[in-house]
Amino acid sequence: MRICQTDILTPQIDWGADKIIIRTNSELNLLELANDNVNFYGIYISLLKHDFMLYFHSSERSYFIKRKLISSIWQRRDLLLGGQTFYTVEEPVAKRNGQKNRLVVAFSSMPLDDDTISPNIASRCFFRNYPSLAKHLLPNTYLIRIMDCNLTCGSYYLNTSNYDHFETDVQNIIKTKAYNLGVDQDDIVLFGISKGGTGALYHSILSDHHAVAVDPLFSLTKYIAEGDSHFTQQEFPEKLTPLFKKEITQHNSTRTKIIIGVPTIRENYQEYVQLEQAGIRVVDVVDEDIKKHGEIGSRTMIEQVTYINGMLLGDI
Repeated sequence: MRICQTDILTPQIDWGADKIIIRTNSELNLLELANDNVNFYGIYISLLKHDFMLYFHSSERSYFIKRKLISSIWQRRDLLLGGQTFYTVEEPVAKRNGQKNRLVVAFSSMPLDDDTISPNIASRCFFRNYPSLAKHLLPNTYLIRIMDCNLTCGSYYLNTSNYDHFETDVQNIIKTKAYNLGVDQDDIVLFGISKGGTGALYHSILSDHHAVAVDPLFSLTKYIAEGDSHFTQQEFPEKLTPLFKKEITQHNSTRTKIIIGVPTIRENYQEYVQLEQAGIRVVDVVDEDIKKHGEIGSRTMIEQVTYINGMLLGDI
């Protein structure tokens, strides 16, 4: 494995290397430093563009690896590889003999605040939304969780210049597992919160699956204003609405897609409400205690599981 070692103050990076080790001269990793320093931000963005991901920091050194080689460093045995991304499979909590198998596919939101700058890839890209979800699903329902393994904390499960077949990898994971488990397309629901909701809704349009998306990210204005806090400004426009409208016109999407939103939290709501049409339904939640986007997922769990199970039953 080819390794490049350099210093943050006088970086000389070998882009042909498999691993890059950058001495930051600080207990802070390069991702943390990139949030506050325009020069360090530029170095970090160059690493992303060349398809390197931060995976470790120790002794004032940040370690980066080519994304396609990440499987060589995993020690977790529960992670399965599909193409160049990762996923886990949770067995049904309840089983009934003679009943068909079903499948829910969960897409990760942004992690908790402290983990957005973690040197650990799984901590940044594989947040486990609704950890008890499997317990509340219908019998014989398998739960797949797909990692948003790209850039810094993910790319909303969308293609990027460095990973132009991410969408295909995600689609193939769903198709392959459904085939292996004998699950019909009508018995699959894609689910996600925030940027996970963006991914779930987008992939449900591409492949005509049912979906439950909770206040999906459609406006990146806030994160751009924060200095590109998602590190996606180089890849995506400020609004994702035109991309979704384009895909809707290009795909014959017949299965039900529900977006759970709060009308008073308008930044994303005013974007995705434009998609409300046959097959895509926006469900308004009225809760005066919900003050911001990040609270919607944790305060609508009953609605989430109700709609997921309703779709699996064929009632929604």
